[in-house]
Amino acid sequence: MRDQPPTQHRSGLTRRRLLLRAASASLVPLLAMDARAQGRLDPADPSAIALGYTTDHSRVDVKRWPKKAREDAKSPQRCSSCAMRNPEGGCQLFGGRKVSDNGWCNAWTAR
Repeated sequence: MRDQPPTQHRSGLTRRRLLLRAASASLVPLLAMDARAQGRLDPADPSAIALGYTTDHSRVDVKRWPKKAREDAKSPQRCSSCAMRNPEGGCQLFGGRKVSDNGWCNAWTAR
């Protein structure tokens, strides 16, 4: 193979620059996800609706979500006592977004 200067187009874009720009552009969605993770979970979010998330555990429809009906006094089903919740108040299940201490969803798991 001969050493050849990098091929440049009229725009000055080399293959290396193109690859660097593509790699940089692929990080943008990850940064957006991280920014979203810092916020509070909206109960109208599709993933929250799918799991029956509510900010007030006492308003859960126990006919629709029978797991909540089986709650006992020793382990109250609230986000504050869930194994999925991190110390900062974010939920692993919802991408680290913050959830209400008094909230509930069908994925609740005892610590």
